[in-house]
Amino acid sequence: MSGYLSEGITLKKITINRTSWVFTTYFAEGLPYSLIAALPSIMFRDTGADLSTIGFLSLLNIPWVVKFLWAPFVDSHSSLKKWIYSTELAITSAMVMVTFSLFFDNRSPVLLFLALGSIFSATHDIAVDGFYMDALDAETQKKQIGFRVLAYRIALAAGSGVIVTIGTVFSWQCAYATASIFMLALYLFHRFFLPDPIRESRSATSPVIPFKDAFTVYLKKNNLVYVLVFIVFMRAGEYLLGLMKGPLLVDMGIKVHIGWMSAGVSIPASILGAMAGGFVISKYTMEKSGIPVIIFQNVTNLLYAWLAFRYIGAQSQEFSIISTCFVIGVESFSSGMGTALLMIVLIKLCDIKYQASHYAIGSGIMALSGTVFNSFGGIVAENIGYSWFFIVSFFIAMPTIFVFKKTIE
Repeated sequence: MSGYLSEGITLKKITINRTSWVFTTYFAEGLPYSLIAALPSIMFRDTGADLSTIGFLSLLNIPWVVKFLWAPFVDSHSSLKKWIYSTELAITSAMVMVTFSLFFDNRSPVLLFLALGSIFSATHDIAVDGFYMDALDAETQKKQIGFRVLAYRIALAAGSGVIVTIGTVFSWQCAYATASIFMLALYLFHRFFLPDPIRESRSATSPVIPFKDAFTVYLKKNNLVYVLVFIVFMRAGEYLLGLMKGPLLVDMGIKVHIGWMSAGVSIPASILGAMAGGFVISKYTMEKSGIPVIIFQNVTNLLYAWLAFRYIGAQSQEFSIISTCFVIGVESFSSGMGTALLMIVLIKLCDIKYQASHYAIGSGIMALSGTVFNSFGGIVAENIGYSWFFIVSFFIAMPTIFVFKKTIE
């Protein structure tokens, strides 16, 4: 087979359409990120860790930062399908080991297996993103971007909803055991039913794309400075928000409600946001809708600042829950729109010869900004408080609006 994947692929008497594999691969991309980069901050806060320590949990993001170092190898060696299901099995194994490690008081083994999981997950991301760009033409990629974001956001919400609920109500051992079962099911589905790769030149004996070539082409962009500023700051505010919103809800005394809020509020809002993002960008073009989407995405940081100002130590938990549901809903909706925009921009910046490598470079630089900001975010939040922290995080993201148009030229 050559060219692009057809709408449906008949495999082992089961028809796998485009929508199915786009959803399951991006769900499998989002769930490990939630388990490794987001959920630990809630778990560690729940078990007594201070905010400074939680801030340094962002170092678990390092593999997502440097994944471009091995992206050329993944991009040219073996098949992307094999990379996808093999790394899913490795992630499953890492989550099983996290589960067993949580039975002991020592946190070091937990961190070790989370770190291993992050390496496997970052490699999985390279393969999934490369498969998506290989399998679909440019126009179809744009049409599917909303559904892709939808799958990813549902995975994040599943982690912060279902898994967190199990952790706070039952135990964190049960939470990660459940996550392991999810990952095992995804591995089995992709191992046997994911369509085969379609780029004939990609094989076990293919020469590895030189790292220097992939990186040099990326650095020769005429608008490189604008591109770098956009990538660094586009999700800076969202990263900082993600770091501290979990601990904020714990300190508000409503940790047992985090799960159902994510499942009942965040997931529906994410669905609507992903659909709205794809619709708005498609109808009004990326050039016209980009800046409004960026501003909307980051305004939610100010809503969290209001939440912290008003409800830390509040007597009325009922009203705090209502307000929190509203803020979480707006945040999830706007984040879905922002993610759709970001993915389209990152794809646009890829040279067709180095698609997986260039996407990994762009997303790696973005993850680097998150790691740097978050590493010191816990210390800042501990010294100035949640409210001012969220206000600062809003302004940190604003340089993006000044370079957006130059970035997409």
